[in-house]
Amino acid sequence: MNALKALGGGIAVQHRMAFQGEYFVDRYGKDAVKHTPPVAKMLELDVPVGLGTDATRVASYNPWTAL
Repeated sequence: MNALKALGGGIAVQHRMAFQGEYFVDRYGKDAVKHTPPVAKMLELDVPVGLGTDATRVASYNPWTAL
């Protein structure tokens, strides 16, 4: 993320964990879920963060499921 910040980039995050979180847990474990995606770290580093639904390709268009 430091390199991304140095380049002036930002990060877009979708709420896919709300729909496919069980697969992430199976693959990476419960500890990884606690900081994935690392939005707090992104904000701490002052990296621009955009949150969205990526609808209707991978998730619901309903923004309330992302909040």
